[in-house]
Amino acid sequence: MRRILVMSLLAALALGTTPARGEDATQVESKGKLVLLLDSSGSMKESSGGTTKIAAAKAALEDVVSQLPDNAQVGVRVFGAKVFSAKDKGACTDTQNVVPVGPVDRQGISKAIAGYKPYGETPIGNALKGAAKDLGAEGKRTIVLLSDGEPTCAPDPCKVAKNLRSQGIDLKINVVGLDVSGKARSALQCIARAGGGTYYGVNDPDDLASSLVSVSVRALRQFTLSGKPVVGGTSTADPLKLEPGRYTDTTQGKATSRYYSIAKPKNSDLVVSAVARPPYDSGTSNKLEVELLTADGQRCEADYAIRPNVLQDQSILSVGAIFSSRLPSTNDVCEAATSLLARVGLDALAQDPFELLVSTRPNIKDFATLPPALTSQQVRAAEGATFVPAGRPTPVVGGITFNDAPALKPGRYRDTLRPGEQLIYRIPASWGQRPRIRATLETDVQGAKELSMPGILAEVTMIAPTLHSLGRTGPNGGNFWDGERPVTLTGEGYELRARNIESTTTSIRAVSAAGDQYAVLSMAQPLGGDGSHFAAPVTISVDVVGKVTGEPAYAGKVKGAGEAVKKTADDSEEGSSVPWLPLGIGAAVVLLVAAGYALGRRGRPAA
Repeated sequence: MRRILVMSLLAALALGTTPARGEDATQVESKGKLVLLLDSSGSMKESSGGTTKIAAAKAALEDVVSQLPDNAQVGVRVFGAKVFSAKDKGACTDTQNVVPVGPVDRQGISKAIAGYKPYGETPIGNALKGAAKDLGAEGKRTIVLLSDGEPTCAPDPCKVAKNLRSQGIDLKINVVGLDVSGKARSALQCIARAGGGTYYGVNDPDDLASSLVSVSVRALRQFTLSGKPVVGGTSTADPLKLEPGRYTDTTQGKATSRYYSIAKPKNSDLVVSAVARPPYDSGTSNKLEVELLTADGQRCEADYAIRPNVLQDQSILSVGAIFSSRLPSTNDVCEAATSLLARVGLDALAQDPFELLVSTRPNIKDFATLPPALTSQQVRAAEGATFVPAGRPTPVVGGITFNDAPALKPGRYRDTLRPGEQLIYRIPASWGQRPRIRATLETDVQGAKELSMPGILAEVTMIAPTLHSLGRTGPNGGNFWDGERPVTLTGEGYELRARNIESTTTSIRAVSAAGDQYAVLSMAQPLGGDGSHFAAPVTISVDVVGKVTGEPAYAGKVKGAGEAVKKTADDSEEGSSVPWLPLGIGAAVVLLVAAGYALGRRGRPAA
């Protein structure tokens, strides 16, 4: 219970993520604030799963404290801690702020947790009012309520939560119910629903920690872009010179580009990748592209990704363009050039940030003796190989950027996925190896209650080390989930081979540079009036196939953001990407499919 409680708390936090150490970072989401609202009523001393509820809560909360982002704004409030009985004066206003909201004070929070004891009544309504005041009137604000019982005092906390939301306050209330059922569970679910948040039910004390981590820390993190801030040129005539490395820049607005000049050492490959997550705008689509050009404007290589926004997600866009003399068709002018221009276009509002990664790979001395490039037939055949997950699932919290994605070794894991969410996992794989993933969305009572047929769309896409997306690679990369029955999504990485650069297929060429591959687990926003106050339980199975073999002998050192740096991508088989949909479907078809989906949904028949 302790593990699941921690994950639940971490997912509920809505603040920020810590930038990669040693690097500058550009934050693209505003900072938020969080209050942990803790039930100190007498029922917390009851036994649950071989321990007391209060002991499980304290241990879980300590795990949460250890994982809070360094730039978090966090406070702690308790209720039911001072007045013993409902007959005593002040029982229904018994709530105290024990750690003011401010820069994370791990020592102060730990001290408050140590003094957290079961004692009085359950005045959740007034405690919510107090927590809202603690958070102030500005910015994104989140309350994480941990409770084991039914409210015992007026005002009705469900009405309080609804009232706070109706005031236009940017506030979300997530709730973790500890070993509750019946009326108590219904009351806590109502608070989460009215507060625009998610309810997490925990029945086993051993699972409590992972739930609190999930509900608290995940939402505290912010999407960030890391790198040295630069300002690229505005035309081919004034490019900014860049060395291999990691950078951040901003757009000038729609239909504009930034230009950079990058040296191309003789007989070396040049890799230029970009990552962005523009704000969701229902009226537009977004496009990110990288184009490698000669000084006089001849195209040498390009890659692009499109987000049509019809399914209301805010997924990451990423691209990776590679120029190599070993490409199946090369331009002599491009090959002879000692430098190339990189044009980055992000079709989004002015001042939207993006991350730029530049690396060079020297000549490979033993290239001819290495395993040949994969064929499309080999890729398809590998997808049908038997996949046997093993072991007991351990809790994990998926990343929201490629810089904070957790590394998953072969085994089984447990996480949750919410509407509109995109979780990223890193799968380490070396030369000659191929990562695989299975993500099973399990049954969920709340999800089944809020979704109509056919359910909500979810998918798994795989990302190459160069940030190019392999798209939906498994036999069931995307499907609808309705909460009533489990759905297993599949993702298949490609075997890493240096000679993949010779392939005529863009996605195979993208897996020619050393580095981890990524799995991106996504869920759309509900359409057709369905609810969104649920978190789908997910069981994740990971395998890495093959022995380490075929490591190339480079004639020099890989430079820049290549081998040792985590990266991202989100585009398709031949250089374009439409998140949520199978490869090869154009944006116009996407719009028609989405429109038909929204209009054609029907309610589930009554039992």
